[in-house]
Amino acid sequence: MQHEIIMPALGMAQKTGLIVAWHKAPGDTVKASDILLDVETDKSTMEVEAGHDGYIAAIMAKAGVDVPVGDTIAIISTEKPEAATAEQPPASASVQAPAPPARETSASQPKPAPGRPVGGAALAAAVQHGRILASPKAKRLAAERGIELTRLVALGVEQPFHAADIEDLPPNEPSLPIAAIPSEIEARVEPAGLSGMLRLLSVEGGGAGKPALWAAFAASSLRASLDIQDDVSVQVEHGGKTLRYRNPDRAPLSRLEPGDADATVDVVVRDLTGSCLVSTRFTGEHAPVLTLTDDGGKASLRLVFDASRLTSAAGTEFVTGFAARMNDPLRQLL
Repeated sequence: MQHEIIMPALGMAQKTGLIVAWHKAPGDTVKASDILLDVETDKSTMEVEAGHDGYIAAIMAKAGVDVPVGDTIAIISTEKPEAATAEQPPASASVQAPAPPARETSASQPKPAPGRPVGGAALAAAVQHGRILASPKAKRLAAERGIELTRLVALGVEQPFHAADIEDLPPNEPSLPIAAIPSEIEARVEPAGLSGMLRLLSVEGGGAGKPALWAAFAASSLRASLDIQDDVSVQVEHGGKTLRYRNPDRAPLSRLEPGDADATVDVVVRDLTGSCLVSTRFTGEHAPVLTLTDDGGKASLRLVFDASRLTSAAGTEFVTGFAARMNDPLRQLL
């Protein structure tokens, strides 16, 4: 007598089941309570029992194949079959592409079995199917040992993964810190009253020009956005020169106090107006950097900052305040 094992319905809306792994091979003896295979649905991976005593006469669908609910996936016979077989998957099932030939691996890595896909091919297959196939025991063992299953994919171990694939792997190495992605805020403003303020500075400001004005704008805007009562140090890069100012918003622009060369800079203003450059970003900059450029008669402001040093809300308020002062410089005097 033969018993057909069909793909079970493990959920109300389930239409197919993905065979993660077979625990029995053709010709094996099986009891009704034995775990025959693992099936993955959209919600979970389940162990499916054989349901009958006997022998595995045939396996109709390979691991890694989606099989419609109700299709025959195996046959169990009450008598030992003369020739047990592993047949091709049903026509309605989706079959994985043939594996490329294996290549050599280093002695320190687990060696994939013959015919297993390796390296990028295995990883591409996993990405294509949108999941990594592993038996429940393998998943539990990987979680207990802190091992990511993607490592097996990268090593070229064929899916579905079993506990034996994980036992010889060392725990995951501590991950290296990932460089923080800088935050950016951009704004454009038409500095209507700026030219008048610059002319006034050239006549009555003791030679103070854009660097002093930018420093004052930056200090006032940063102080307001962070509610700073202590000293504020501003660095201005203009015309190939680097100038530092200490509290430039608390003194007349003609008598700004130079900043200490060793003091920590709170904000950098990089003035690229009048040049061919439109943007810059350098590694290792520890302070927020506000870059000023020309944009068809308007001024373009671009703030690059580390969110761990300046919040997005404070950065937004800083840029807004600086832009408002460029549009109406009298705001600075008030």
